[in-house]
Amino acid sequence: DTAKEFGFSFELPTNISEKRFNAASLNLFHAFYEEHEEVIKECPSSLLIGADETMMSSLIKEKVITMAGVSCLCKNIDIPHITCMCAHTASGTTLPLFIILPNSIQSLPVELNEFNDNGQAWFASSKSGWMTRDLFLVWVIHVIHWFSLYIKKLDKSLRNKKALMVMDGHGSRECPLALYLLKCNSINDLILPAHTTHITQMFDVFLAHSLKRLASKIMKKLIKENIANKDMTRISIIRKSAIMAVISVWVSICNHESCQKAARVTGFSPYNKNQIDNSKFVILRSKEEDDEYIKKRKERSRLDINGTIINTSSFIDKIIDRLVVHPKFNHLCNLPTRGITWTSIISKY
Repeated sequence: DTAKEFGFSFELPTNISEKRFNAASLNLFHAFYEEHEEVIKECPSSLLIGADETMMSSLIKEKVITMAGVSCLCKNIDIPHITCMCAHTASGTTLPLFIILPNSIQSLPVELNEFNDNGQAWFASSKSGWMTRDLFLVWVIHVIHWFSLYIKKLDKSLRNKKALMVMDGHGSRECPLALYLLKCNSINDLILPAHTTHITQMFDVFLAHSLKRLASKIMKKLIKENIANKDMTRISIIRKSAIMAVISVWVSICNHESCQKAARVTGFSPYNKNQIDNSKFVILRSKEEDDEYIKKRKERSRLDINGTIINTSSFIDKIIDRLVVHPKFNHLCNLPTRGITWTSIISKY
């Protein structure tokens, strides 16, 4: 009561990492939006694509009723590592989920064949179960094929406009061949400022929470309904339930209204550099402090891909210069010579 009398209230603090806190300078946000104002403004919402990876929670937590004073120990239901690359347009069109499994699985599990055969999801695997440069190339090839069909459904006035793909600066984006293919197909790849996806990324700001919450709920229901199925192993039931849940929820939450709102609150569509000014995460900082922050970032990185369009010819060359010294990446640095079409490259994959 005393606190209220003096105009104070008790609030639960919002925890945020030091990197995210330091990155959220209002002036740096404005500089980012101003630098890319033209390319953002010129991109219609139907060609503005947001993309991000997310992982299904590894544990299912349930509340149970017990006798007073008696604790309850239960085994956790372990969900196989499942990473999803989620992409959508600002107008509410979803791309099939790109689902990455750990490569301990040598071929697609039989219980997932139906999702692959029906085109509901694209599947791949990596050693870690996360996105890699090679898988980014595979995903880009899928996206280009999808885009070539999608754009034919749009009004003729939009078919010659460039698309804009907005994503975070994960190291897998440093894939010259993938970036070259995007460039050939009139898709700009804009990387958000580092550690700012909680403010600037459409998926992270508005869609991710609903996806995880609803998918978890449906997944639990599906597991309970099928756990007694003697024709499937326990791990197969859990894996299929998780994939089925995330696919169904993804299509339902990425509707026209929610994707439009996600694009609006992040200032991308319609373009509005001031949209994020009142975010509780944004901080005010002097130019000198911003300059010091930028200097430290440059010192820590040989090539900073954040906050820029990375599939221009000059930037692709910069990435090649960085990767070509590593033999394991040479196959991603060999861009086609004159006369070789991007379609012939894709056919190899």
